[in-house]
This record gives sequence, C-alpha cells and structure tokens, in this order.
Amino acid sequence: MDFRRSFELVEFWLDDKGYQVLLETDAQDCVYFNCKQVHINSRNHAEKRLYILLHECGHVLINHGRKDRVYSLSRETEAIVGDRVSKKRRVAVLSEEIEAWKRGERLAKRLGIQINEEKFDKIRTESIISYVAWAQD
Repeated sequence: MDFRRSFELVEFWLDDKGYQVLLETDAQDCVYFNCKQVHINSRNHAEKRLYILLHECGHVLINHGRKDRVYSLSRETEAIVGDRVSKKRRVAVLSEEIEAWKRGERLAKRLGIQINEEKFDKIRTESIISYVAWAQD
C-alpha cells in the first residue's frame, strides 16, 4: 500500500471541503473547525498518520451540517478535556469519537483507499480506550 499517496487523496478530499492539513512535530491530532485546519503529528509513521487523518475526517463529516444534536461536541472537545464535566458530556464525547472512526473508515472505502483492518482497529482501539479512561475520571 502507498500510504503517502492515500494520505494525499484524503488531503485533496479535505481541501475540497475547505480544510488545510498541517503535519507538525508532536502536534496533537485534531481538527480546528474555526480555522478549518487538521493537525497531524508528523512523528507517527505514514500508515498511522493516514488512519488518524481518516478519523479526523470523520469529525469533519460529523460537523458538516450539524445542528443542535445532543452529542455535537466536536468544537468543544479540546476545551473540556481535563476539566470537570458532566457524565452526559463525557459520554457524548466518547460517542462522537467512536462515530468519527466509523465515518473515517467509510470514507476510506468511498475514496478507494485500502486499509489494513488489523492495524486500523489497533489504532482505533488505543484511541477509544484513552477516551474511555478520560470519561471514567
């Protein structure tokens, strides 16, 4: 698999949505909706960067056309992580993280990007477990 070419395909998809992808050393992988930027940690290997970028695209898809849904916390996720928040909001964030992984995986299929399901699931699991731990605090 050519992960760099696949990454470029996803970048083109994001560019079409008006988003810029920034690869930065030690960046926190995230989407900034206000300035339409997706930040990806360049220290990760090419395959992991691709899968994380797909996940961040999942957040873009969730956010696109969003109204006042109960779990619509993408814009607030960064601000509330580490703060004392209600269980309802923690579950909402966790729910959205899981949904973003699902949508990112579906986007890969739509774009014709092959993913290694075992590795994708491992990265997805590690990410979701970190949110489960945060939600339990």
